[in-house]
Amino acid sequence: MAKIITEQMIEDAAMDLFRSKGFKTLNAYTSSPENMNDGTCRKSKKETVLPKILIESLKRLNPQIPESVLARVVGDISNSSTS
Repeated sequence: MAKIITEQMIEDAAMDLFRSKGFKTLNAYTSSPENMNDGTCRKSKKETVLPKILIESLKRLNPQIPESVLARVVGDISNSSTS
């Protein structure tokens, strides 16, 4: 009998791998696609970049770069990912 691998199994394995490497993970599942209360601060579930997390990470990694420049970079990345 063939073993069935589900999308959820693949996602769980990937999340476990990320956590084992020290990454923070977030379960952004909501029962309704319209429900944006998923902890990501996205404006739409079509957004692939999490702007709040990205800007915080960029500030931590590049403290010498002005926040206004980092914000512009995040905007550029966010806009290009939804194009």
